[in-house]
Amino acid sequence: MHPFVIAFMTLWLLGAVTIGGVVMAVLLYEILTGRRISQGTMSPELAIFIPPGLLVFGIGLMAFGWRMGRGQRQGIERFVKTTLEAERSGR
Repeated sequence: MHPFVIAFMTLWLLGAVTIGGVVMAVLLYEILTGRRISQGTMSPELAIFIPPGLLVFGIGLMAFGWRMGRGQRQGIERFVKTTLEAERSGR
């Protein structure tokens, strides 16, 4: 994978874990105590699914990208080898 994609997904997953963890802690506190400390109209019982959803989406996006890119390196090398009659260097 491209380094930018790895950096972006690392940031995404770290954000989903840290910010999502704080949100989950607040929502669990609200559900267990019945005291509302957050603002908004969405119920805590429904909002508790959002942080895990972001985490699952990020992991699924990475898995989908890896699956799509599987075998592309060999295909590109084969194309260059047959088209340009090139050989791989000693690297």
